[in-house]
Amino acid sequence: MSMSEKIVQHGIEMEALKLEYNKYAAESRAALRLTLTRIENLKEALEMTGQDNPFDLIESRIKTFESVKGKCKTRGYELNIESIRENVKDVAGIRIVTKYIDDVQKLVGLLEKIPGLNIVDKKDYITEPKPNGYSSIHLGCKVEVFTGVDGSKLVPIEIQLRSYSMNLWATLEHDLKYKNENPSPEVTKKFKRIAEFLREFDEEAIALRDYHEISESNLESSTSKENAETIINMV
Repeated sequence: MSMSEKIVQHGIEMEALKLEYNKYAAESRAALRLTLTRIENLKEALEMTGQDNPFDLIESRIKTFESVKGKCKTRGYELNIESIRENVKDVAGIRIVTKYIDDVQKLVGLLEKIPGLNIVDKKDYITEPKPNGYSSIHLGCKVEVFTGVDGSKLVPIEIQLRSYSMNLWATLEHDLKYKNENPSPEVTKKFKRIAEFLREFDEEAIALRDYHEISESNLESSTSKENAETIINMV
């Protein structure tokens, strides 16, 4: 087979794979919609009952075919639909961002109680950050999706949970890698230092929040006492 024939053949194979991937992406999109609805219902329930609402930002996406191809190449996966279904568990992805770092663990506990959201894997990069400083919690889930003729399927979806500072770090680091796939060791070292600084920021933010809540509680208690004394004196 000549080089031009190989190029044509490769193009035909990629187009066929893309069509198969689009079908799989449709299943993933259905799983994404179901999961987002369940998460929004949880958020609304917290708001209606007056409980603390740890949700601050919810984002979602479906990986493009080009993105999945790149991931298969980077990870050394075979480039076929069976391999994609088996190895790429984050075709459908949701990112939840909180103001405070301790809200992340609260959310994990709440998500574990959602019916139909089957959490099969948990990676805690907050307790043990990656060597480069990356922090987040990744939940690997399987969601039952009705696919018509084929009945129901369990479709994987990944949920990432992180604080605002962690999300800022990840956004900057991703942007740098997009512009330069092989940053210098000095740049990598700087990103790790930034991650350490932001972790301290997260801890200080919790301390400030708790101090504010205690101060407000004491003020309310003091005001109530003064009001009570005023009423007694008026009698």
